[in-house]
Amino acid sequence: MKRKFISFFILAAALSIASASAQSDPREPGLYAVNGEESVPMTTVSAAKHSTSIGFGGVEIQKNKLEYKGVTSGTKATGKFVLVCDMEKKAIKQTFKKYDVFVQSMTPDNIIIIPLTVEKKKRVYDVGTSLNGINTERKERVDFTWEQISDNSYQIEAEMEPGEYAIVFRFARLDTFNFNTVFDFTVEAADGTLADTDTAE
Repeated sequence: MKRKFISFFILAAALSIASASAQSDPREPGLYAVNGEESVPMTTVSAAKHSTSIGFGGVEIQKNKLEYKGVTSGTKATGKFVLVCDMEKKAIKQTFKKYDVFVQSMTPDNIIIIPLTVEKKKRVYDVGTSLNGINTERKERVDFTWEQISDNSYQIEAEMEPGEYAIVFRFARLDTFNFNTVFDFTVEAADGTLADTDTAE
C-alpha cells in the first residue's frame, strides 16, 4: 500500500511540473527566431531616415526611406518566431530606449513583418511619399499566422522568400508602428546562400 502511494505521489508531482511548464515559457521576455530545435534571441537595429524632395508649381513631393546598416542581419531565420512576454509588466513604457514592449498586453496583433530592399551597403524600407506634408504610407507587409502556446508566449509563422526582413512593433498608445527600431533578420535560400543583393559602392 505504501509503495502504491509513493508511486502515485511521484506521478502527481511529475504531472504538476509538466503542467506548470506548459503554462509558462521560462525564457527571458523577448523575440526569438526558431530554427529547428534552436531558439535564437533577436536583437534590434536602428534606422536613419533619408528623404528626398521634389518641388514644382507650389507642390512638394517628398519620398521617405528608412535605412538600416549592413546588407544582411546577424539573425538567420526560417519564418518561425516566438514572442515571450513579461507577465509582471502590465503597461508599455512610453519611451523606447530599451524597446520595452514585452508586456502582458502585447500580442502578435501589435506587430507587422516588412521586407527590406538591399541598396549598396545598407537595407532600405520605402515608407512612402508625402504630398505637401500629407503622408501616403506604403503598405507592403508579409502575411503571417500566430497562436498562443503558453500563458506568456505566442508562436508566429510566415512563408517568406530568401531576403532581408524586419519585425516592427506598434508604438505605445499610438496607432502607428515604430520603424525606427526594428528586429531585423535574414531568410537564407535552401543552400544557405543569401538573396541576390546590390553591394556596389
